[in-house]
Parts: sequence; structure tokens; C-alpha cells
Amino acid sequence: MSDALSRDPRVSVVIAHYNGKDYLPETLRSLEAQTFCDWEAIVVDDGSSSEHPVTLEGCRWERVRVLRQERQGAGAATQRGIDAARGEFVAFLDQDDLFAPGKLEADVRLLEADSGLDLAFCGYQLIDEGGRRIGGKHLPRAERFSFFDLLRDYRIGPSATVTVRKAALVAAGPVDERLRRYYDVELYLRVAARRANNVGATDEVLVWYRRHPGQLSADLGEMEEEWERVLAGLGSGGGAESAAFALARSNMQRYFAFLAYEQGQFGAGVKHMHSAFRYAPGAALGDLRNYLVTAGCLGGLVLPHEVRRWAERLAGVGPLSA
Repeated sequence: MSDALSRDPRVSVVIAHYNGKDYLPETLRSLEAQTFCDWEAIVVDDGSSSEHPVTLEGCRWERVRVLRQERQGAGAATQRGIDAARGEFVAFLDQDDLFAPGKLEADVRLLEADSGLDLAFCGYQLIDEGGRRIGGKHLPRAERFSFFDLLRDYRIGPSATVTVRKAALVAAGPVDERLRRYYDVELYLRVAARRANNVGATDEVLVWYRRHPGQLSADLGEMEEEWERVLAGLGSGGGAESAAFALARSNMQRYFAFLAYEQGQFGAGVKHMHSAFRYAPGAALGDLRNYLVTAGCLGGLVLPHEVRRWAERLAGVGPLSA
């Protein structure tokens, strides 16, 4: 065994797994291709069906540990991976997403260069189930973020963009396993709330975030209820804090509208955009993203299918079911 593997690794990569055999081998290959080599991977199988353990056994490389549990949900699987992590830093990688080769190296360099940072993240690119790009790049557009920066406009995106000091994860408290969809968002916001401006970003695409029909279905009503539970847990004061929470609601309503568009629920998308403008009128009116999503949803209601599909191809977006 090499020296790098005979001691605790610098980075532990946590992968919550549930019936993901179609994508997990490629995901692990993207990890194996990292230019930063001092890592371990912890795959937590959250009660997958009977054919999946065979795939997992084939992924049990020297630096890949596989843990199994009865079905408890992605939040519980993520927490078990955090508990088992031996690294100073903990990165997260969904079973169907991919790291660019320099991803871990960029995160570790950022965190090592500044002891005031607890969490590092990067930009990402959406891909479809076949690995083809969807739309443009999603970039942080800033280098440093506070809790309120992220609350107002959650720039982090998918969990695969994130690496956190394990000490900060422990201090922030465990994953809220009651949350099905926003357990990761809520955890990272609690990390960001620990001290001022402790989140840093690399303004380049280092993650490919896969969208496919097999992902957790977007029950928008359930998502909205859960987001309200997250905000209630974070608290809401007066003055500037109230404005930040209002903008958090506004921007999440735009995200719900985008998901409604993907599902072909254009009327629901329009309703969510109405809520987006209602929650934070001043800020929402100044955000181009709100007009683009509104135009897409309205276009879905009035444009012929062929014209809409042409516009989607031009923009690089479209319903997942199309």
C-alpha cells in the first residue's frame, strides 16, 4: 500500500447511492481521474434493490469503501458517509454526476490558502443522461460568499460542487434527515452561518450535473413546503434579514417555475413566477433570469409545439420528458 493510502486521506468523497448502477461506474472513473490523488471514496448504499450490490462489489477499489444500510433516504446516507469520513475535507458527489479532473485539486488549494474558508464550491454544466451538454455554464460569479449572500441567491447548485472542512460539518450539526430534497442546501447554509464570509468559490466549471427522468420526481407542492421548513429553521428577523428571506423565497419560486417548465406544466410555471415577483418585487424586477423563465412558461402556453421545440433547441433547454 502506498504512503498516501496508509494514512488518513486529505479528502473523503461521500457518494450516497440508491439504485444508481447505470451511472456509478462512470462517476467513480471521474474520481479516479483526479489530478489530486490523496482521497478516499465512501459509497453509502441506501437499500438499493437486489441487482445493485453486484455492481457495487465491482466498484470496491482500493480507495473506495462501500457501506450498506436499510432504505433511510439520501440525507441519512450522506450523514453516514460524513461520520465515516477520515479526511480533513469532505467532498460530495452524487451517483450520477461527474468531476472534472482538477476538481478536488482546486477545492483543496482554495481551502488551504485561506483558513477563513469552511466551504468551497465551483461552477457546473448540466448534461443529459447520455452526457450531452444542456444549456450554458453555471458559474458562481464571485469569489467569496456570506450566509446571507447564499440565502438570497443560492449559487452553490448541486452537492457535487462542494467540499467542506469536516470540522465545520461537525460543528454545524448533523444532516436534517427529515428533509428529502433540501437536506444538503440546509446543511451548507448552516455551515455558512457559522462565521462571516466563510464560503469561497472557483469561477470555472469543474462538475457535470446530470439531469435525467430517473431522478427524484419534482413534486412542486412538496418542494415548496419543504423549502418553507428550511427557512423556518434558519429563522427570520426584521429589517435586512426579512428582505433576505423574501428574496430567498422569490428566487426559489423561479427555480420551481423552471422545474414546472421542464415538466411541461407551463401554467404552474407562470403561477410560480407570479409568486417570485410578489415576494420581492424590487429585486425580482431587476433580475433578467425572472424574465427569461417567465417568457419560457408563457411561450409554452401559447406557442405551437414545433415553434417551442425550436426555441428550446436554440436555448439549449427543454422538458426532461421531451
